[in-house]
Amino acid sequence: MLPDFAYLRERANDIEAVVLTHGHEDHVGSLPYLLRELGQKAIPAVYGGPLTIEMVRSKLDEHRLKDVRLQAVAPGEEFDAGPFDIETIKMAHSIPDATAVALTCELGTTLITGDYKFDQTPVDGVPADVARLAELGREGVLVLCGDSTNVDRPGIAVSESSVGPHLEQVFARCRGASSSRPSPRTSTACSRSWTPRPRWGGRSRSWAGRCART
Repeated sequence: MLPDFAYLRERANDIEAVVLTHGHEDHVGSLPYLLRELGQKAIPAVYGGPLTIEMVRSKLDEHRLKDVRLQAVAPGEEFDAGPFDIETIKMAHSIPDATAVALTCELGTTLITGDYKFDQTPVDGVPADVARLAELGREGVLVLCGDSTNVDRPGIAVSESSVGPHLEQVFARCRGASSSRPSPRTSTACSRSWTPRPRWGGRSRSWAGRCART
């Protein structure tokens, strides 16, 4: 199922940029289809973190979209796009290189969080820039667009870094169908854009005395 791009297609010449918050498939998967809908003459520049941009570059190559201007921006970096001053802010998520986006124009600032959680031990070792978020709050935010899975559930989500130790425990417990010895083969599956988890799977298999194959 693809989104209806009619609204954007009708305003293709007014689109100054596409800004990506992170590289998960549900956030970048439709980009090739969007760019093709906008037409060759109206393709805007695409901005995102270094990892996100390289993941998108591979996706655009698959679709033979070669003339798209891709621009990697570091968290905290500012740039202009039409009437907007744009800043990316480091956030924590289950993939490295996740950012929020603050867009400021004469009317005020819109803050788009992207997917996030406040993880003190994130997968890339860099927590969310809470200080900058607080500063933006003090300056005044006109619109906040927040995106966080299970935000309506009370409590605190466990750190993404806890996944690795749990995999080690699971692999260590795996036994063969007719033997008390460890099973020689285990299988795991995850989205290809969930970059840390294949690495943890490989490390956990090594820890349990198994070889990893992809």
